[in-house]
Amino acid sequence: MEENEEVIQEPMQETTNTNKPTLVLGHLLVSILFVVIASYAISGILMNFIPTDATTLISNYKSFAMVGFLNTLPIITTMFVLYCIGGKRVFACLLTALLFAVAAAIHVVKMTLRNEPLLPTDTSLVNEAITIVKTYPKYLLVLIGVGLVVLLVLLVFIYRGCKEKRLPIWLRGICCLLMILVFSCSKSLYKDEDLYDSFPINTITSGINQQYDARGLVYSFFHQLFVENTLIPETYDLPTFSSLDALPQIDSEQELPHIIMIMGEAFSDLTDNPHLDYSNTRDPLQEFKAMQTSDNGFGGKIVVPGYGGGTANTEFDVLTGFSTSLLNRPLASYEYIETPTDALPRRLQAIGYDTLAIHPGYEWFYDRNLAYPRLGFEAAYFLEDSFDLATQGIGGYVNETATMDKIIETFEEHLATTDAPLFSFTVTIQNHGPYESRFGPIDELFTSDVNLTSFEYDLLNQYSKGITDADLQLARLRDYVAELEEPVVIVYYGDHLPCFTNGKEFFDILDYPIDPNGNYTEQLAMYEVPFVVWSNDAAMELANIKENAENSNLPEDGIISAHYLTPLLTEVLQLDGLSPYFDYAYDLLGSLPIATKNIYMEADGTYSSRMPEAALEELNFFLSWQHYKTTDEVIDAVDDLDIIPEPIPIAEPVVEEVYIPEEAIVLEPEEPIEEMPITTDEDIIIEETHLEENILEENTTSDTVDSEDEIDMPVDSNYIEESPEEELMYEEEILYIEEITTDTTEVSSELTIAPDGITENNDIPDEIHIE
Repeated sequence: MEENEEVIQEPMQETTNTNKPTLVLGHLLVSILFVVIASYAISGILMNFIPTDATTLISNYKSFAMVGFLNTLPIITTMFVLYCIGGKRVFACLLTALLFAVAAAIHVVKMTLRNEPLLPTDTSLVNEAITIVKTYPKYLLVLIGVGLVVLLVLLVFIYRGCKEKRLPIWLRGICCLLMILVFSCSKSLYKDEDLYDSFPINTITSGINQQYDARGLVYSFFHQLFVENTLIPETYDLPTFSSLDALPQIDSEQELPHIIMIMGEAFSDLTDNPHLDYSNTRDPLQEFKAMQTSDNGFGGKIVVPGYGGGTANTEFDVLTGFSTSLLNRPLASYEYIETPTDALPRRLQAIGYDTLAIHPGYEWFYDRNLAYPRLGFEAAYFLEDSFDLATQGIGGYVNETATMDKIIETFEEHLATTDAPLFSFTVTIQNHGPYESRFGPIDELFTSDVNLTSFEYDLLNQYSKGITDADLQLARLRDYVAELEEPVVIVYYGDHLPCFTNGKEFFDILDYPIDPNGNYTEQLAMYEVPFVVWSNDAAMELANIKENAENSNLPEDGIISAHYLTPLLTEVLQLDGLSPYFDYAYDLLGSLPIATKNIYMEADGTYSSRMPEAALEELNFFLSWQHYKTTDEVIDAVDDLDIIPEPIPIAEPVVEEVYIPEEAIVLEPEEPIEEMPITTDEDIIIEETHLEENILEENTTSDTVDSEDEIDMPVDSNYIEESPEEELMYEEEILYIEEITTDTTEVSSELTIAPDGITENNDIPDEIHIE
């Protein structure tokens, strides 16, 4: 209070002094000089401590004054604006240094864990980040909370302790606006691609990581913020591409297999290492490898868009055939799906498939609840409505067994209700990081000739446990499908390599041929995950995928970019003609198996960091086509009718990796059902009220639903809506619904989240988090 009292008691003296033009101007110039010097000092500190190798950046600082200026201008702006607001130079300097230090720390953590720099678009994933942080140990969250409180108190103390005579508020306001105006005018410098590319990068590749290292964190960040990322290819011509697409050219008499596609969380082959010996237990990938090499399957690796994260981008690449890295967009790919989009589920739906998606995570994560219907999925099962973490969780996530239960249950329900083929797509979640004591105390699964610390061993052991569980459940699905007379194809692949707490240290410790700064193959290895395609005997009679794969454009080493997986799948299943775009992408696979933003591999195995001349025309055409499909294409919603599945009874969750007999999944009538809600007079009144409201609504509305991208969320899982077409019957305390007649309800581009039976409590614990 002493400072406040001084300000209050001496207003006349301060006003008298600051009204003198010379003193005011001198005070202002000293403040500006202080801000500039302090900002360059902060910029210099960031320059020396952030990059993996600061040599190139220091060289650019010395050779190009513009690099130093563009790295410092945002710091100057921030500090000067804070000074104008608070009127205290030292406090503005400390607060600015703190803000940019936090940004630098986040950048370093991201580079360590995900090999990805700090990007402006990271702010769009704040909710996702908070959800993930909640799953960390509570003691760590408490420490973070205490630290933030201490920091806030310290900032207040420092501010009150800084005794400086301040410029008049009107003058500080004018200076603040002028500074903001100056920075706004500099936006063109940050957007200038030619200027940005003129500063050299002395590495094999010139990816975004190398750009941040050579040109500075601050400059590169604001370049990413202001640059126009969605560039229109030079060869793009709207009329040309709007005339290329056609309806699927598939023989209407062709028998079609069911397709079950699964993307495994952090599923990789890192357990394949000569320093890791699993002979005393089992190879974590035992069944997966058996499927790859069997007479009914084949496999390889896909190069995914991200390392250690970015699940939705891999999901997007495989389902659409578009390349996230070649689209060069800053946000997660699903952020750009704002209208109905051409994709595999939509194409399959057009030839008679039913389509559904399963993800035991929050529906809002990565905007899946909005993206799925726009991709052509007719129904979806999410954590909120179809899973119970309290009984189905392991290590904070829904376990692999429960996820596979849902895959098989929905498949059996489909077989029982329709003869149409099914496309079922699932994103698993159990093996998401962090991996410290992930599943609690577990047996030692491997031995190593490398002296690993207990912390390092636990990380790999816990991760191996997750891979083993995924492998066992995949085998369960394979064995189940193998006994069916229905033709079924299984596709399984990973989304990215795991994100370990110790970053990329394992790559050096265990001699993995993986290096973010190594040669082309070592850099690509950071983004490679395995895949397998397997058919049961009935599906093999329709298309011999093993033979077709051997005669396909799949390269000998089996490594392809993720966006080629679906075009390859349609080829080996003899569904060429399903999509002209897929057909063209498959042809491009033959000449350019790997195409990322910074690394390209031609069919003869030649690598380069720039688009190869031999495939330049084909690749530009491909880029123009996907630009059309992601920006200008208008999808006719005529085939977007919803097929709403019946409620499916939930099976008793089983955490152990064992096969579950089919009869164990069905609730016997004589069994006591603990979770069945008790019907009271109040419940009957509520149901009658709902019935009256529904009858009134039917008399005042039509049967046509005009909503294009909304999702029908069940209000109460205990409530079953009654209509004139349904009779309610109670048998042995279980509520059954007998449909007397059905109406065809026309819906355009709407996704229905299927409820999962009647339960007493669907609340989700706070500690739930997803990828």
